[in-house]
Amino acid sequence: MWHGALAVSGIHFNLMGKGEIVYISADRRTPEILLSTDKGLMRFRGRSIPEDARTFFAKVTTWLKIYLQNPPEKTKVVFQLEYMNTSSSKCFVDMLKMLEEGHPSNTSVSVVWYYDVEDEDMEDTGEDFKNMFSFDVELRGIDDIQDNSIREE
Repeated sequence: MWHGALAVSGIHFNLMGKGEIVYISADRRTPEILLSTDKGLMRFRGRSIPEDARTFFAKVTTWLKIYLQNPPEKTKVVFQLEYMNTSSSKCFVDMLKMLEEGHPSNTSVSVVWYYDVEDEDMEDTGEDFKNMFSFDVELRGIDDIQDNSIREE
């Protein structure tokens, strides 16, 4: 396991292992992000239309590379996005590929994809993710995609 600290684009990562939580608050163009080592949780909520998605999500991919060195038994990725642009979608696919290729055989990965029941595009994107990966992708249609009471921890 990696020990120490790392700062990437203004976000501080404490790389001591257990108990690590990275939280990035949402703004009008970027999603709220929660990354929890203990809970094996990656959560993306809100709108994802950053000017430069690769740069914005570099924080997450850095965390993910370190996380995959010693992940917990189960990893859950939760998407609750009202909208995302193509470059964000590509970044999410790349992260899920990292999980699929990098998680040890004695661990499992699952994805929960929330979408607004009236948004066929986001439902279709969830279906695409479901067909793209070998791990479980559960689609959950909800009435209010901005409902902050949904908890997956």
